[in-house]
Amino acid sequence: MKGSKGMEVQFNWIFILIAGAVILAFFLGLYSKYKAAKDLEIADSALSDIRATLTSAQSSTDTAKIIDIPEVPLQFKCFSNTCGESGCTSFFEFKGTGIRQDTEVDIVFAPDEIESNKLLTWTLSWEEPFKVADFLYLSNPKVRYVLVYSDDVTGSKELALKINKTLADNKFINVLVVDKARAKFVKDENDYLVKFVFFFEPVSGSTVLIHQTLINKENWDVIFVYGDEHKGYIRFSLSEGKMKSPDPLKEYPYLGTPMLVGAIFAESADFYACNLEKAYRRHIMVNELYSKRSELLYNEFAGDLECEYFFDANLKGHFDDLKAGITARDMTRAKASIDKLSDINSKVLFKDCPRVY
Repeated sequence: MKGSKGMEVQFNWIFILIAGAVILAFFLGLYSKYKAAKDLEIADSALSDIRATLTSAQSSTDTAKIIDIPEVPLQFKCFSNTCGESGCTSFFEFKGTGIRQDTEVDIVFAPDEIESNKLLTWTLSWEEPFKVADFLYLSNPKVRYVLVYSDDVTGSKELALKINKTLADNKFINVLVVDKARAKFVKDENDYLVKFVFFFEPVSGSTVLIHQTLINKENWDVIFVYGDEHKGYIRFSLSEGKMKSPDPLKEYPYLGTPMLVGAIFAESADFYACNLEKAYRRHIMVNELYSKRSELLYNEFAGDLECEYFFDANLKGHFDDLKAGITARDMTRAKASIDKLSDINSKVLFKDCPRVY
């Protein structure tokens, strides 16, 4: 009898455990479905906010904001080998949700992947010399940017301070400027990532000196900038164990501050290069429109005492030279044409003549 009761009690406990496990699994399943549905809702809302950021860039000077996103990896892809006149195959998506935004013609600079519940969004207008596009920058708000200059390199400090001013205009960006002697004292402060920007080239064959706390966590990256705010070259880094040095095979020309800022936000050289390709192709297309306008101005104002001087045959030549510079990625040639066109565009206003662009 006692044995029978003992077995009954044991059976009851087994039943309770099984029933409890089933109930727990049921509620965990409900929670999982609820969380997945909530993630989809947040992801869809986030894409709407990002689209709105691009749209508002046309009329607003303050496009910096932080938006909520699901804690699902946000991945960015761009394939340079697909680029054509209309753009490149590119997109970003919330991994595993099916929610994706194509960016075939949009010029986006971002890490390869963002895993956070917050997303920093920002835009800058790229004008060389005419408006070409609004660049979209996306990042984790917990990234810290460290701009490093060398007093031994002409223009290094001036460029670092210029870029600092541009980044500081975005109140959500954490940015610091230091000289090269102090760079190695920048410690980990529970950052998602510390991105160093060196405005000089380290001694040939040497690696970057970084604080041990960052090396241990491996939450840092570095790029190298050679040039000024108008034009120059950017080198991404080559990993050597836990250290990094400039990679001569990953060097890309930039034209203007917004393009330089793009390299600061980007993680991989390939993704950056792909979006540069979109930008340069867009520039050539817009340049062609203004080149045709210059021909119309030449014909329209032939014999006009005030305006003929500005709208002569040389005007179209400047647009042609600009296109040639962009096509060849010769930023020195491109910048010379930009300066000439900008000068003409400023002077025609004082003569009550139409703008060149």
